[in-house]
Amino acid sequence: MNEERALLATMTDRATVFRGIRSGAGYDTEQVYTDLPCALSRNYQGGRPRLTGEMEGVAESGFFLMLYLPKGTVILAGDRAEVLREGVKYAGICSAAMQYPTYAVASMEVQEVTPL
Repeated sequence: MNEERALLATMTDRATVFRGIRSGAGYDTEQVYTDLPCALSRNYQGGRPRLTGEMEGVAESGFFLMLYLPKGTVILAGDRAEVLREGVKYAGICSAAMQYPTYAVASMEVQEVTPL
């Protein structure tokens, strides 16, 4: 089994990716990938500091995870993704994907986690 097929076999999560497209005076949202095989990595987690005091009630929770993707997958900075992993939906905003010979990878700032 070659490296690309071995990596693809580990991509058991599924993503739907949306992109804002300029349309006349505003923006429309276009779905660019559906049921895209991926692997949302829990190994890399960076957090944003939480607000305390008066602002604590308005603080947003956000953390970053890595999104491993099939070779050639094009994710642009600002694309939004919804990733289904083990009965949980992770929704957030992505960085541009870095391309490697056998896979692509993007950082995803998770903004919402919803059990299904």
